[in-house]
Amino acid sequence: APSLPHGLRIVCIDDSAIAQRLLVHQLMKLAAPAEVRTYGNDPTDVSEFVKQALGHADIAILDQNIDFPQKTFLGTDIVEELLSQGFGGLLCIRSANTADHDVALYKRSGAHCVLSKEFSGEEMIRSLVEAWTRHSAGISLLSCTSRSMATFRARLAGANACCSAAPKYKVRGHAAVDIDAESDSESESEL
Repeated sequence: APSLPHGLRIVCIDDSAIAQRLLVHQLMKLAAPAEVRTYGNDPTDVSEFVKQALGHADIAILDQNIDFPQKTFLGTDIVEELLSQGFGGLLCIRSANTADHDVALYKRSGAHCVLSKEFSGEEMIRSLVEAWTRHSAGISLLSCTSRSMATFRARLAGANACCSAAPKYKVRGHAAVDIDAESDSESESEL
C-alpha cells in the first residue's frame, strides 16, 4: 500500500485536546513522521503554529474552526496566511463540516487536502498519501498553472530529502490539526 515518505515533519492545530491526541496517535502509528507538533491550547498558539509551519513543516493540518473564549480563528484564514508567506508544504483542513460548499471553501483558500473528522486513521492516511503525491508532483486541486518549475523542483527535492531522514519521534504541545479529506470522502468512524 502507498505510504507517506518517512521522516516528514507535521504540525497540527486544533482547539480540542482530544482531537490533538487522536491525531498524534494516528500519525505516529500510521505515518512514521520524524516529528508531530500540536498547537491549539490558547490564541497565542496560532502565531506559534504559523511560525513553526513556516520554519520546518512538510505538512500542516488545521482545524477549520479554532474556537477560544477570547477569539475564533478559521483554518482557511491561516492557510491563506501561510501561502502568502511562502509555505510550500502540504496544507490540510480537517473538519466535521465536509458538505460540498465547505470543501469548496477549503480548496479556494488554498488547502490541498480536506479530511473529515469522521475518517478512521487509515482513511486519513490514505487521503494524506493521495494529496502528498499530487502536491509533490505540483498538481493543485484547483489548477496546475499557479506553480513555477523552480517551485516544483524545490518541493520535489524537499520530498526526496525527507524520505531519507531517520525518524526522531517527539510530540510537542497539546493541540492537533484538523483536516478534511478529499471531496470524494468516504465516511469512516474516527475512533
